[in-house]
Amino acid sequence: MSGQDLGQGDEEIVDRRRKMDGLVSRILPPEDDEIVLPHWSEPPTGEIPRVVLEMSGDRPLWLDPSSPEDLFESEGGDEEVLTFGGRNGGLHESRYDSVAQEVGFNGAQEGSSSSEYSPALDEDSVEGSLEDEKSDKKSYRRVRIPRGSSISSSVQKGRQSMRSKSSASFSESEEPLEQEPSSPKRSEPKRVRSKRKSSGGGSTSGRSKSKSIVTGVVLGALVLAALAAGAKIADALVTVALVVAAAEYYTNVQKAKMKPAKLVGLVTIVLMSVGAYIQGMQGIVYALLLGVIVTFLWYLAGLLNTPALEGVTVSLMPLLWIGLLGSFGSMILRPESFHGYGVRLLLALLITTSSSDIFAYFGGLVMGKRKLAPSISPSKTYEGVVIGAVAAVILGAFLAGAIFPMNLEKGAVLGLVAGVITPLGDLCESMIKRSLNVKDTSNLLPGHGGILDRIDGVLFMLPAAYFMFQLFHLG
Repeated sequence: MSGQDLGQGDEEIVDRRRKMDGLVSRILPPEDDEIVLPHWSEPPTGEIPRVVLEMSGDRPLWLDPSSPEDLFESEGGDEEVLTFGGRNGGLHESRYDSVAQEVGFNGAQEGSSSSEYSPALDEDSVEGSLEDEKSDKKSYRRVRIPRGSSISSSVQKGRQSMRSKSSASFSESEEPLEQEPSSPKRSEPKRVRSKRKSSGGGSTSGRSKSKSIVTGVVLGALVLAALAAGAKIADALVTVALVVAAAEYYTNVQKAKMKPAKLVGLVTIVLMSVGAYIQGMQGIVYALLLGVIVTFLWYLAGLLNTPALEGVTVSLMPLLWIGLLGSFGSMILRPESFHGYGVRLLLALLITTSSSDIFAYFGGLVMGKRKLAPSISPSKTYEGVVIGAVAAVILGAFLAGAIFPMNLEKGAVLGLVAGVITPLGDLCESMIKRSLNVKDTSNLLPGHGGILDRIDGVLFMLPAAYFMFQLFHLG
């Protein structure tokens, strides 16, 4: 610009350039300092270059798609007000921005129609901005942007792009949920609130009552037919039920991104049930020991790429829960156990457990108010458990007690134990399902869920009934 008349602002421009050079010298190293870069073959040092640190920072708020629309407030006239703030996102906290503010760069001489972002700050405000970098307090300020400038047009384009993207994603998504009228306390979709009510209250269960009744009748008829066919057919039905229940458990565990030794577990449960019918308690112990050893060897050989502790734990739990407890059903059916009355005793057990479960469900549906374990099974209530226990005692005395070699007193005691233990087994299974984040173990039984959902209380009742029958001197 030598040889030209710079005009009235000559001294101001020279002064600004001097201030710019002084501030840039704070960032850039002196010219005589040698900058040594590491060789490309050397490992990274982990250090961040000083220049990168000085220039680092988040994108401006007006370019951030996540910024709220009310960031830009129109105050009328030919200007828009842009709010910058926050320690991470404010432009005023950048040292380079402070340099520009100190120099007062406008992009054009005073009096011309500028189309650039043009904050004009004095030297005192620049020093204050540099001091704000060292403080932990957040600061906010507004900057006026002339309408029609490049930044203002970019802001408008960003708004339109955000609106178009949001409308397009909404149209491609599933059917929108119908919204309730807004309230000061809560505003959420009707469909979500209805689901919460059905799963969390005692008045609704989320299942079809008609399907539940039909499925229950069919299951009852199947069980009665198997018991009428004899001990061997009944034990075969018990074995199939245990294997299917264990398969449902393993399937849900696999959905939870865990890798159990499913094949080993299912084979072990079959051996436990068959061994209990043939050799009694000794057969259960042999099969269980074999299953534990093979499960450890399964993971020791690396057949499943998963942490050993997690894999062994989820693999062995159904052996103890479903296999061990369920094998007592085969122990009851074993001809040598109770002089061949195993089929009748198993029928008495199923009468008491079913009556406890059914009457507890409907009793809680009608009279349930106080939750038994809301964090585990929100639909269970104290009233329902009491009603189920009373019904189990009555039906146990008059129905189960009428089955020889039972009597009225023994049937009532069996019903009382069933009224206490059956809800306990149900709660334990609900605890496992909640850990796996599932409502039902499967959809095999319409209106009931899976096999494991039906026999959860029976599993806990089988060993209790077996030892009770021995105390009754039925064996």
